[in-house]
Amino acid sequence: MANYFEGSWRSRIPNEKNRNAFLNLGDSICVYDLGASGGSPPPFSWIINGITLINFDPDSRAEFEGAGRNCSMAIGPETLKRLYMNRRQTTSSLLPPCEDVVNRYDFTKMFPDEPRVFDTLSIIEIETAGLDDTKKTLQLPSPDFLKVDVQGLTLEVLETGKQTIEESVLGIQTEVEFLETYSSQKTFGAVHEFLEKQYFEIFRLTNLNRWIYKTSFPLSMYTGQDVFCDLLYLRSLRHVDRYPEFWTHKRIIQFLRICLLYDLTDTAASFLHRFSKNKLIDESSIKEVKEMISTWKGAIDFFYHKTNRSILDRILDTSLRKIGKSIKFFLY
Repeated sequence: MANYFEGSWRSRIPNEKNRNAFLNLGDSICVYDLGASGGSPPPFSWIINGITLINFDPDSRAEFEGAGRNCSMAIGPETLKRLYMNRRQTTSSLLPPCEDVVNRYDFTKMFPDEPRVFDTLSIIEIETAGLDDTKKTLQLPSPDFLKVDVQGLTLEVLETGKQTIEESVLGIQTEVEFLETYSSQKTFGAVHEFLEKQYFEIFRLTNLNRWIYKTSFPLSMYTGQDVFCDLLYLRSLRHVDRYPEFWTHKRIIQFLRICLLYDLTDTAASFLHRFSKNKLIDESSIKEVKEMISTWKGAIDFFYHKTNRSILDRILDTSLRKIGKSIKFFLY
Protein backbone atom coordinates (compact mmCIF):
# COMPACT_ATOMS: atom_id res chain seq x y z
CA MET A 1 0.00 0.00 0.00
CA ALA A 2 1.11 3.58 -0.56
CA ASN A 3 2.41 5.42 2.46
CA TYR A 4 0.60 8.66 3.26
CA PHE A 5 3.76 10.22 4.59
CA GLU A 6 6.08 10.12 1.61
CA GLY A 7 8.10 13.25 0.97
CA SER A 8 11.32 14.73 -0.36
CA TRP A 9 13.09 13.63 2.80
CA ARG A 10 12.89 10.02 1.58
CA SER A 11 15.68 10.72 -0.92
CA ARG A 12 17.84 12.69 1.51
CA ILE A 13 20.89 11.43 3.37
CA PRO A 14 20.47 11.30 7.16
CA ASN A 15 22.58 13.76 9.11
CA GLU A 16 23.79 11.38 11.81
CA LYS A 17 25.78 14.05 13.65
CA ASN A 18 22.73 16.24 14.19
CA ARG A 19 20.48 13.28 14.83
CA ASN A 20 22.77 11.96 17.56
CA ALA A 21 23.02 15.42 19.11
CA PHE A 22 19.22 15.58 19.31
CA LEU A 23 18.88 12.05 20.67
CA ASN A 24 21.50 12.70 23.34
CA LEU A 25 19.41 15.52 24.78
CA GLY A 26 16.95 13.11 26.39
CA ASP A 27 15.41 9.67 26.57
CA SER A 28 13.57 7.89 23.78
CA ILE A 29 10.21 9.55 23.05
CA CYS A 30 7.40 7.04 23.58
CA VAL A 31 4.83 7.28 20.78
CA TYR A 32 1.55 5.36 20.60
CA ASP A 33 0.41 5.13 16.97
CA LEU A 34 -3.34 4.47 17.12
CA GLY A 35 -4.33 3.51 13.60
CA ALA A 36 -0.84 2.72 12.39
CA SER A 37 -1.52 1.46 8.88
CA GLY A 38 -0.54 4.77 7.28
CA GLY A 39 2.91 4.62 8.80
CA SER A 40 4.62 6.77 11.39
CA PRO A 41 4.26 10.37 10.25
CA PRO A 42 7.01 12.92 9.99
CA PRO A 43 8.62 14.18 12.11
CA PHE A 44 8.78 10.95 14.14
CA SER A 45 9.71 8.87 11.11
CA TRP A 46 12.80 11.08 10.80
CA ILE A 47 14.14 9.84 14.15
CA ILE A 48 12.71 6.32 14.12
CA ASN A 49 15.68 5.07 16.15
CA GLY A 50 15.01 7.72 18.77
CA ILE A 51 11.44 6.75 19.64
CA THR A 52 9.77 3.89 21.44
CA LEU A 53 6.97 3.08 19.00
CA ILE A 54 3.81 1.15 19.93
CA ASN A 55 1.62 0.45 16.87
CA PHE A 56 -2.09 -0.38 17.08
CA ASP A 57 -4.22 -1.47 14.11
CA PRO A 58 -6.86 -4.23 13.87
CA ASP A 59 -6.79 -4.53 10.06
CA SER A 60 -4.80 -7.57 8.91
CA ARG A 61 -3.84 -5.59 5.79
CA ALA A 62 -2.00 -2.99 7.88
CA GLU A 63 1.69 -2.59 7.15
CA PHE A 64 3.58 -1.30 10.15
CA GLU A 65 6.58 0.89 9.42
CA GLY A 66 9.77 1.02 11.43
CA ALA A 67 10.90 -0.78 14.53
CA GLY A 68 8.41 -1.01 17.36
CA ARG A 69 5.88 -3.16 19.12
CA ASN A 70 2.98 -4.07 16.84
CA CYS A 71 -0.41 -4.72 18.42
CA SER A 72 -2.96 -6.09 15.95
CA MET A 73 -5.95 -4.88 17.91
CA ALA A 74 -8.49 -2.08 17.99
CA ILE A 75 -8.43 0.66 20.58
CA GLY A 76 -11.90 1.96 21.31
CA PRO A 77 -15.15 1.34 23.17
CA GLU A 78 -15.58 -2.35 24.00
CA THR A 79 -19.16 -2.17 22.70
CA LEU A 80 -17.89 -1.79 19.13
CA LYS A 81 -16.83 -5.23 17.92
CA ARG A 82 -17.36 -5.05 14.15
CA LEU A 83 -14.68 -3.83 11.78
CA TYR A 84 -15.95 -2.57 8.42
CA MET A 85 -13.30 -3.63 5.91
CA ASN A 86 -13.52 -1.06 3.13
CA ARG A 87 -12.04 -1.22 -0.35
CA ARG A 88 -9.36 1.30 0.55
CA GLN A 89 -7.77 -0.12 3.67
CA THR A 90 -7.16 3.25 5.31
CA THR A 91 -10.91 4.02 5.29
CA SER A 92 -11.80 0.90 7.30
CA SER A 93 -13.45 1.68 10.62
CA LEU A 94 -15.39 0.37 13.59
CA LEU A 95 -18.18 2.56 12.23
CA PRO A 96 -19.96 2.04 8.89
CA PRO A 97 -19.50 4.71 6.23
CA CYS A 98 -22.20 7.38 6.14
CA GLU A 99 -23.41 6.79 2.60
CA ASP A 100 -25.45 10.00 2.44
CA VAL A 101 -22.19 11.90 2.80
CA VAL A 102 -19.51 9.86 1.02
CA ASN A 103 -21.69 9.09 -2.03
CA ARG A 104 -21.87 12.74 -3.00
CA TYR A 105 -18.15 13.01 -3.78
CA ASP A 106 -16.11 12.04 -6.82
CA PHE A 107 -13.07 10.14 -5.53
CA THR A 108 -11.66 9.57 -9.04
CA LYS A 109 -9.92 12.93 -8.64
CA MET A 110 -7.82 11.48 -5.80
CA PHE A 111 -7.86 7.75 -6.47
CA PRO A 112 -8.34 7.17 -10.22
CA ASP A 113 -7.56 3.45 -9.90
CA GLU A 114 -9.67 2.95 -6.79
CA PRO A 115 -12.56 5.43 -6.79
CA ARG A 116 -15.04 3.49 -4.61
CA VAL A 117 -12.87 3.86 -1.52
CA PHE A 118 -15.67 3.52 1.03
CA ASP A 119 -17.23 0.33 -0.37
CA THR A 120 -17.44 -2.18 2.50
CA LEU A 121 -16.08 -5.49 1.22
CA SER A 122 -16.61 -7.44 4.44
CA ILE A 123 -17.41 -7.07 8.11
CA ILE A 124 -15.39 -9.00 10.67
CA GLU A 125 -15.87 -9.55 14.38
CA ILE A 126 -12.99 -8.25 16.51
CA GLU A 127 -12.19 -7.51 20.14
CA THR A 128 -11.75 -3.91 21.18
CA ALA A 129 -10.30 -2.49 24.37
CA GLY A 130 -9.86 0.95 25.85
CA LEU A 131 -6.47 2.63 25.88
CA ASP A 132 -6.17 2.79 29.67
CA ASP A 133 -7.03 -0.91 30.06
CA THR A 134 -4.72 -1.96 27.21
CA LYS A 135 -1.78 -0.05 28.66
CA LYS A 136 -2.22 -1.86 31.97
CA THR A 137 -2.91 -5.30 30.49
CA LEU A 138 0.06 -5.26 28.12
CA GLN A 139 2.27 -3.42 30.64
CA LEU A 140 3.16 -0.75 28.10
CA PRO A 141 5.40 2.23 28.85
CA SER A 142 3.64 5.54 29.43
CA PRO A 143 3.31 7.51 26.18
CA ASP A 144 4.76 10.96 25.68
CA PHE A 145 2.85 11.40 22.43
CA LEU A 146 -0.24 9.98 20.71
CA LYS A 147 -0.80 9.81 16.96
CA VAL A 148 -4.50 9.10 16.35
CA ASP A 149 -5.91 8.10 12.96
CA VAL A 150 -8.94 5.95 13.74
CA GLN A 151 -11.46 6.89 11.07
CA GLY A 152 -14.33 8.58 12.86
CA LEU A 153 -13.66 7.37 16.41
CA THR A 154 -11.15 9.94 17.63
CA LEU A 155 -13.27 11.18 20.53
CA GLU A 156 -14.22 7.70 21.75
CA VAL A 157 -10.60 6.49 21.57
CA LEU A 158 -9.36 9.50 23.52
CA GLU A 159 -12.07 9.02 26.12
CA THR A 160 -10.89 5.45 26.75
CA GLY A 161 -7.42 6.83 27.46
CA LYS A 162 -8.35 9.74 29.70
CA GLN A 163 -6.21 8.54 32.61
CA THR A 164 -3.21 7.82 30.37
CA ILE A 165 -3.50 11.25 28.79
CA GLU A 166 -3.72 13.01 32.15
CA GLU A 167 -0.74 11.12 33.57
CA SER A 168 1.87 11.43 30.83
CA VAL A 169 0.84 12.69 27.37
CA LEU A 170 2.55 15.88 26.18
CA GLY A 171 1.19 16.07 22.64
CA ILE A 172 -1.37 14.53 20.31
CA GLN A 173 -1.50 14.50 16.52
CA THR A 174 -4.97 13.49 15.44
CA GLU A 175 -7.06 13.33 12.31
CA VAL A 176 -10.38 15.15 12.69
CA GLU A 177 -13.33 15.24 10.35
CA PHE A 178 -15.59 18.23 9.76
CA LEU A 179 -18.36 16.04 8.31
CA GLU A 180 -20.07 12.86 9.45
CA THR A 181 -18.03 10.64 7.17
CA TYR A 182 -18.96 7.62 9.29
CA SER A 183 -22.39 6.97 10.75
CA SER A 184 -22.88 8.48 14.21
CA GLN A 185 -19.32 9.76 14.44
CA LYS A 186 -18.33 12.75 16.55
CA THR A 187 -16.69 15.47 14.48
CA PHE A 188 -14.07 18.13 15.15
CA GLY A 189 -16.06 20.19 17.64
CA ALA A 190 -16.52 17.35 20.12
CA VAL A 191 -12.87 16.28 19.85
CA HIS A 192 -11.61 19.82 20.40
CA GLU A 193 -13.89 20.37 23.40
CA PHE A 194 -12.59 17.18 25.05
CA LEU A 195 -8.92 18.06 24.52
CA GLU A 196 -9.41 21.67 25.57
CA LYS A 197 -10.71 20.45 28.93
CA GLN A 198 -7.48 18.44 29.28
CA TYR A 199 -5.48 21.68 28.78
CA PHE A 200 -4.42 21.00 25.20
CA GLU A 201 -4.33 23.66 22.49
CA ILE A 202 -4.02 23.47 18.69
CA PHE A 203 -0.53 24.34 17.45
CA ARG A 204 -0.55 23.06 13.86
CA LEU A 205 -3.08 22.24 11.12
CA THR A 206 -1.70 20.00 8.36
CA ASN A 207 -2.82 17.55 5.69
CA LEU A 208 -6.01 19.46 4.87
CA ASN A 209 -8.03 17.30 2.48
CA ARG A 210 -10.65 18.52 0.03
CA TRP A 211 -13.19 16.27 -1.59
CA ILE A 212 -14.65 17.08 -5.01
CA TYR A 213 -18.40 16.96 -5.54
CA LYS A 214 -19.85 14.74 -8.25
CA THR A 215 -21.15 16.76 -11.18
CA SER A 216 -21.78 16.31 -14.89
CA PHE A 217 -21.47 20.05 -15.41
CA PRO A 218 -18.37 21.02 -17.45
CA LEU A 219 -15.98 22.94 -15.19
CA SER A 220 -12.66 24.64 -15.80
CA MET A 221 -11.68 24.32 -12.13
CA TYR A 222 -12.66 22.24 -9.09
CA THR A 223 -12.47 23.76 -5.61
CA GLY A 224 -13.92 20.98 -3.46
CA GLN A 225 -14.89 21.03 0.19
CA ASP A 226 -12.52 20.85 3.18
CA VAL A 227 -13.46 17.57 4.85
CA PHE A 228 -10.69 16.52 7.26
CA CYS A 229 -7.21 17.41 8.43
CA ASP A 230 -4.54 16.55 10.98
CA LEU A 231 -4.22 18.72 14.08
CA LEU A 232 -1.29 18.94 16.46
CA TYR A 233 -2.33 19.50 20.05
CA LEU A 234 0.19 20.29 22.78
CA ARG A 235 -0.13 21.05 26.47
CA SER A 236 -0.92 24.70 27.10
CA LEU A 237 0.92 27.23 29.26
CA ARG A 238 -2.14 27.18 31.51
CA HIS A 239 -1.38 23.54 32.27
CA VAL A 240 2.15 24.49 33.40
CA ASP A 241 0.69 26.97 35.88
CA ARG A 242 -2.17 24.73 37.02
CA TYR A 243 -0.31 21.42 37.35
CA PRO A 244 3.37 22.16 38.08
CA GLU A 245 3.79 18.73 39.70
CA PHE A 246 3.24 17.13 36.26
CA TRP A 247 6.29 18.87 34.81
CA THR A 248 9.25 16.79 35.87
CA HIS A 249 12.69 17.52 34.41
CA LYS A 250 12.30 14.58 32.01
CA ARG A 251 8.89 15.76 30.74
CA ILE A 252 10.15 19.29 30.24
CA ILE A 253 13.02 18.03 28.08
CA GLN A 254 10.69 15.75 26.09
CA PHE A 255 8.19 18.55 25.55
CA LEU A 256 10.86 20.96 24.29
CA ARG A 257 12.22 18.28 21.93
CA ILE A 258 8.73 17.61 20.54
CA CYS A 259 8.35 21.35 19.92
CA LEU A 260 11.58 21.31 17.93
CA LEU A 261 10.49 18.28 15.92
CA TYR A 262 7.52 20.37 14.75
CA ASP A 263 9.65 23.53 14.29
CA LEU A 264 7.82 25.32 17.09
CA THR A 265 10.84 27.33 18.19
CA ASP A 266 9.04 30.33 19.72
CA THR A 267 6.72 27.91 21.53
CA ALA A 268 9.70 26.07 23.00
CA ALA A 269 11.35 29.35 24.03
CA SER A 270 8.18 30.64 25.69
CA PHE A 271 7.59 27.40 27.59
CA LEU A 272 11.23 27.29 28.67
CA HIS A 273 10.81 30.78 30.13
CA ARG A 274 7.64 29.70 31.97
CA PHE A 275 9.31 26.55 33.32
CA SER A 276 12.15 28.71 34.63
CA LYS A 277 9.82 31.39 36.02
CA ASN A 278 7.85 28.72 37.91
CA LYS A 279 11.14 27.30 39.22
CA LEU A 280 10.48 23.96 37.56
CA ILE A 281 13.87 23.94 35.89
CA ASP A 282 17.20 25.70 36.00
CA GLU A 283 18.03 26.86 32.48
CA SER A 284 21.73 26.29 33.12
CA SER A 285 20.98 22.57 33.54
CA ILE A 286 19.72 22.30 29.96
CA LYS A 287 22.29 24.42 28.18
CA GLU A 288 22.35 22.13 25.11
CA VAL A 289 18.57 22.25 24.69
CA LYS A 290 18.53 26.03 25.02
CA GLU A 291 21.27 26.34 22.42
CA MET A 292 19.43 24.03 20.03
CA ILE A 293 16.23 26.07 20.37
CA SER A 294 18.15 29.26 19.57
CA THR A 295 19.83 27.87 16.46
CA TRP A 296 17.03 25.66 15.08
CA LYS A 297 16.17 26.35 11.43
CA GLY A 298 13.94 23.42 10.49
CA ALA A 299 13.65 19.76 11.41
CA ILE A 300 14.01 18.26 7.95
CA ASP A 301 17.21 20.19 7.28
CA PHE A 302 18.46 19.41 10.77
CA PHE A 303 18.02 15.65 10.45
CA TYR A 304 18.89 15.35 6.74
CA HIS A 305 21.48 16.82 4.42
CA LYS A 306 19.92 19.30 1.99
CA THR A 307 21.37 17.58 -1.08
CA ASN A 308 19.92 14.31 -2.33
CA ARG A 309 23.17 13.25 -3.93
CA SER A 310 25.07 10.28 -2.61
CA ILE A 311 27.79 10.65 0.00
CA LEU A 312 30.33 9.60 -2.63
CA ASP A 313 29.16 12.39 -4.94
CA ARG A 314 29.55 14.94 -2.16
CA ILE A 315 33.02 13.72 -1.24
CA LEU A 316 34.04 13.79 -4.92
CA ASP A 317 32.64 17.28 -5.32
CA THR A 318 34.54 18.50 -2.24
CA SER A 319 37.75 16.91 -3.52
CA LEU A 320 37.34 18.54 -6.96
CA ARG A 321 36.85 21.95 -5.36
CA LYS A 322 40.06 21.50 -3.35
CA ILE A 323 41.92 20.44 -6.51
CA GLY A 324 40.51 23.46 -8.34
CA LYS A 325 41.73 25.82 -5.61
CA SER A 326 45.18 24.24 -5.77
CA ILE A 327 45.33 24.67 -9.55
CA LYS A 328 44.17 28.27 -9.22
CA PHE A 329 46.89 28.89 -6.61
CA PHE A 330 49.64 27.63 -8.90
CA LEU A 331 48.29 29.43 -11.98
CA TYR A 332 48.07 32.78 -10.29
